[in-house]
Parts: sequence; structure tokens; C-alpha cells
Amino acid sequence: MEMRPRKAGRYSYYNSPTLSNCIIAANNGCGILRDIPTITNCTITGNLKGGIQDSILTVTNSIVYFNGGAAQIANSTGTVTYSDVQGSYPGVGNIDADPLFADPAGGDYHLKSQAGRWHPGSETWIMDDLTSDCIDAGDPASPVGLEPEPNGGIINIGAYGGTTQASKSP
Repeated sequence: MEMRPRKAGRYSYYNSPTLSNCIIAANNGCGILRDIPTITNCTITGNLKGGIQDSILTVTNSIVYFNGGAAQIANSTGTVTYSDVQGSYPGVGNIDADPLFADPAGGDYHLKSQAGRWHPGSETWIMDDLTSDCIDAGDPASPVGLEPEPNGGIINIGAYGGTTQASKSP
């Protein structure tokens, strides 16, 4: 996904999009604004005015972290579960932990892992000195999909969860 600064990553006056395995990053406004989205395994980060605002949400297995604004999710209702939200957010399975992105300044939002993380530049698996708390932290009822072994049997949180590029379990 190409990332260009915009007013908002997703701004639609209360449409109902389904967003899966996506990255919404580096926008000049909010990541998502005035929407009724169903968000699964997405990463919303680095947006200047907040992650999600003025929306009616269903969010699962997603990361909403390092956005500007007073709150990562503001003036919104709905459910957020098994997600990593900076500053915390009420909901089953939610955490508040630095996701340990590989290289956010370079646009790489893979999760660091001591067991192995996909490196898009070299197209190889590399080992990190730390492991993200977002690995194996998704909804236990969600299928792990195409996550490589070892995968811990629980889907990762974030855009690469359930994919062949999901970071490996320690």
C-alpha cells in the first residue's frame, strides 16, 4: 500500500467499509474519520490527528498506536477487542504495549520477533533482539490463516496477522 500524506486515511461520512490486513499510516489528519468500519488485522499508526475519530467501530486484532491527538480512538462507540491501543481501550483481550514495529520511519510495520520477522527489502527472515507483545495476542477464535511456523496457534495482532509475512512465535 502506498502511503502519502492526506487529510485523513479513511473519511467517508458514515459508510460501512470492511478493512482487513491494511496499514493506514502517515496521514496529515486522522487514520479513520466519521465511518462505521469493520476493522480486522489492521495497523493504524503515525497519523497526525489520531487513529480513529467520530466513528462507530467493530475492531479486532488491530494496532492503533503512535498517532497524534489526545486519544488514539476518540469520540467513537462500538467494540474493540484483542487489539493493541496506546493509552488502553476497554474491551476483551485489549493490550497497551509498544508494538515494536521493525522500521516505522521506513514504512516497515512488521513486528519484531526473536524467532523471525519478514524483511521486505531482502525477502528473508531475520531475528530481532526483542519480541512484540502483539505476537500471538489476537482473538483465540480467529484462524491463524497462513502464519508460518512456529505460530503459537493464535493469530498475531496487526496488518500481517494471518498472512505469510506474520512474525514468528518465540
